[in-house]
Amino acid sequence: MQRLFFNKSKNLSIINIRFKLNFNTDYKNGNRKNVIPNTKIQDCQAIDLSTISSKDLGKLTVIEGPPNIPFHIKRVFYLHDIPPEKSRGSHAHKELHQLLICINGSFDVALDDGSSKKIVHLNALTVGLHIPPMIWAEELNFKPNTICLVLASDFYDELDYYRNYDDFLAAKLIARSIDSHI
Repeated sequence: MQRLFFNKSKNLSIINIRFKLNFNTDYKNGNRKNVIPNTKIQDCQAIDLSTISSKDLGKLTVIEGPPNIPFHIKRVFYLHDIPPEKSRGSHAHKELHQLLICINGSFDVALDDGSSKKIVHLNALTVGLHIPPMIWAEELNFKPNTICLVLASDFYDELDYYRNYDDFLAAKLIARSIDSHI
């Protein structure tokens, strides 16, 4: 399993956005308008958040939607007070994009696209991890006092989740099959 570290000492560049988003998805009656995206581990990218520094006034970090992050922000929430032995996430989204930012402390994100896996360590409040749709993600190894800020491309909708790993793998198999015929 590949392990990457995104931390305060690294200079990371803003990602090249390759996703076309449809914000008019209608999940009513379980209907989806879009084909399952065949996203891959390399589609999960670190995004430098614009930070303005002043010797006298401190720092200001800005988080804005496109073009700075690859989606419009519709929901914001944060995880905190997670016991070190517990994990969060353990699911994939059908269409939702997320940006995870470690505001304080540190934690790992285990990413899985159904074919390959990677662990990303987050510990910098000026770097966000973009998780596109159809990537299984689990947040783990929370240090004490860790705060994880999550920006999401849409409001909460239970129908957008794969909570069963086998169902997720079956959907990825369909997505790869469709991709190979296009």
